[in-house]
Amino acid sequence: MLLPHPADRPTERTSDQFVTARRWRRMGLAGAVLTAVAATSVGDLPTTNELGAWPTLIWPHPRAWPAVVLAYLGLTLVIGAWWQLGNVTRGLPQRLGFMLRTSAMWAVPFAIAPPLYSRDIYSYLAQGALYASGLDPYQVGPSALGGPLASNVSTIWQDTPAPYGPLFLGIAALVTAFAGHHIVLAVLMMRVVMIGALAVTTACMIPLARRVGVDPATAVWLGVLNPLTLAHVVSGAHNDALMVMLMIAGILLAVRERPVAASVVLGLAVLVKLPAAVALAVVVPAMSRRLRGRYPMARGGLAVAATAVLTVATVTVLMGTWYGWVSALSDTARIRNGLSITTNVGIVINALAWFVGQGTGSVDVVGVAREVGVATAAVLTLLVLARTRGRPVYALALIMFSVVLLGPVVHPWYLLWGIVPLAVSTRDPRVVTRVALLIIGLVLYPMPWGEGFSPAAWWGLIGTATGLLVISAVGNPQKPWDPVPPEPATLVPPLHLQAR
Repeated sequence: MLLPHPADRPTERTSDQFVTARRWRRMGLAGAVLTAVAATSVGDLPTTNELGAWPTLIWPHPRAWPAVVLAYLGLTLVIGAWWQLGNVTRGLPQRLGFMLRTSAMWAVPFAIAPPLYSRDIYSYLAQGALYASGLDPYQVGPSALGGPLASNVSTIWQDTPAPYGPLFLGIAALVTAFAGHHIVLAVLMMRVVMIGALAVTTACMIPLARRVGVDPATAVWLGVLNPLTLAHVVSGAHNDALMVMLMIAGILLAVRERPVAASVVLGLAVLVKLPAAVALAVVVPAMSRRLRGRYPMARGGLAVAATAVLTVATVTVLMGTWYGWVSALSDTARIRNGLSITTNVGIVINALAWFVGQGTGSVDVVGVAREVGVATAAVLTLLVLARTRGRPVYALALIMFSVVLLGPVVHPWYLLWGIVPLAVSTRDPRVVTRVALLIIGLVLYPMPWGEGFSPAAWWGLIGTATGLLVISAVGNPQKPWDPVPPEPATLVPPLHLQAR
């Protein structure tokens, strides 16, 4: 009989780590449940009950102050537990499995509660219903559909054509056709689609992380388990989950030297949201390595572009749509939520000009600032490609961050375009610090119903302060990248004594 090697035996420290990790996991689950309960008051509820409704669990009045306090208490507990799990699980055996199970546990309350932060889910459903009914979502807005489903779409988007690709419209049409326009069932089904996309993304992240020498558990912790994903992919059911899934799958194919398949998959990502086209640049080096002769990079770029364009054209013809969704993207620039750097710069310049009495005349300063931001992002993309050769996933992360942060419109969930590839491509603790803090800030702003700061924010501060007190009482907050203290020296018996 062989005795277990001491290195395989659970040590006292490992046992304590498991106890501590489970305690923080339970706290995060409690926070998720509290947030889900509060969402029945502060969430983006349907405006009519004709198509079904969530039960109002505690407060019948929307956005009542107790619900705001409870929502921020729950979010703070989730944030604190997530932060701590990054540290207390370091060195645990089967850490990846622990992170995956925790992700599933925390996602359940968000998946069954009303949507948080955005009413985009209702726009998705209305646009899918337009397509299913034979109307062209690229020519008319949800108001053309009429009825209770369209009434749930935000006023600003009632007459706006769909800015999403035909692949996503087909998925949304299938959801509405199956749900029969029962709005709660339709929301739940759309979440199933996005959670499935998140699961595939996770499955692709693990081999990508291993390929570049990043701990897969850390990648899952930063890219999937984070509160931003829970709040905006699971709860908000944003279709960015599909785009990110196809991007990560395409990059995985590229690093496995399958550039043609990667180009096809990234073409499908473009058919969900146009910004995915930027990721095609990362596939070019893999394609060029398959070519012989002169100018391999140039010919590789043409081959990648041609494959993606052929994919887009084929699906578009099969779906019976045209390219109106590309021009509809300009309508999304109407949003000003304080998160776009270039928009804020334009607003400040415009205000200063009026303050000094100069004015700006007929010049659209905000528009110019946005165009400068897009041009700067293009230049940064070229620089990143030139300086990150051999690191396609890291290059994708940097490119996506530049596209988002310098874009005309920034929503919190857009940052996941860069966070997910960065999670599988960096081991720099300083980068982890900044990304973790960015995630926390974007979860706490805007308000859970999608608006900026309002008088209700004071109640949110009370909930946050209460959550911080609970976290402090449970344990000493530490950085999630703090090194694990070394194991005490253990005497290993000779091999002849390990067998009996």
